[in-house]
Amino acid sequence: MSALPLDDGMPNPFCTPIRIKDFDVSCVAPSPFGVGFAFGSDDGKIMFTDKAGTSTGSPSGEAINGIASIGNSIAVSSRQEVVLRTWTPENHRRHTLCVIPHGAHGVSATAGGYYVAPLGETGIMMLKASSSPGDSVGVMTAERDNMYFYRVLSQPGRDGKDLLICAARHGGIGIAEVRWEDKSYTMRTARFPELDAIDVCFVGGKPESPAIAAVGRDGSLILVRDMLHLKEPLTMKFDTIKGKAFRLLSARGHLFLLTSSALYGLMNLGKRLLDGLPERKFTTPIFMIPLDAVDASLVGDRWLPVVMPDEVLLFDLKLIEANTPENIRDGETRRALVETVEATGARIEQTWEFDDIRAGSQVLAGAS
Repeated sequence: MSALPLDDGMPNPFCTPIRIKDFDVSCVAPSPFGVGFAFGSDDGKIMFTDKAGTSTGSPSGEAINGIASIGNSIAVSSRQEVVLRTWTPENHRRHTLCVIPHGAHGVSATAGGYYVAPLGETGIMMLKASSSPGDSVGVMTAERDNMYFYRVLSQPGRDGKDLLICAARHGGIGIAEVRWEDKSYTMRTARFPELDAIDVCFVGGKPESPAIAAVGRDGSLILVRDMLHLKEPLTMKFDTIKGKAFRLLSARGHLFLLTSSALYGLMNLGKRLLDGLPERKFTTPIFMIPLDAVDASLVGDRWLPVVMPDEVLLFDLKLIEANTPENIRDGETRRALVETVEATGARIEQTWEFDDIRAGSQVLAGAS
């Protein structure tokens, strides 16, 4: 592998292209088998960097859009189905296979031993990692018509519960504390009329006051210092950011936004959210890499792989962080390893609507 060249032809050490012969990558995730990556393909296959060859991930041959793992199991999602494989600890060549015939927008793992997958208007799939063929599959549904679940993430919460956060398109952003054996849940939601929330991420904080960030399709950022209590959601726009938003990720105190035009690093914005943002306009260093990308994800707290049409670009966040100038004079562009500018974030006053909606658990289907 060679480093991605800069405009002047010199090698750029913060980014390395990964090309896999005869394998059109559609998504990437951490490898469930240790150090390395798991790649999903456009034709429904999976490849692990520490394994030889590929294994089928989507029986329908649909493009893989999500990969997650818990213990000896791995879940793979596509627009046609969610597939769960569980390996036998004594013999890693043997595994059980469960296919849930419902398309999803991705899949994530929870600390409580469940996989969660956003199913659009249907709700949130809840699949136990130890499920076998014939077992029932649950779904969390919300008592509001405009909730379209597009992204769902989880982290440990209070009192043995899991925290779920979601981006629900025009339904806004939501959070729920979940104990998996319960039959109903309360989801706290926030929205405003123009919001089309397409991604969300945890930024930090404590289980009783988690901080999150979300992004609208138009690139508007929503920052919430305490999502459980919905204290003062902040909506802002950076005029530097162009294109339709695809993904929003949080790592090392920074936010990384992938749009149809570029990859943006909003340096230290996550840390500043936790510390308390200024009342009005403020500036933050932003680096920009023009890209025509498909998807992006995080692997650990160090690597940011970006899926391109013909390769994967592996960004080293530690190097980007080390080469982002901390202080940039207003309007100045400085070329370190990345193009970095100081951008002003303008707060956008919105009329927020807050709701506590009931979410019920019911059987979605049986795994086959």
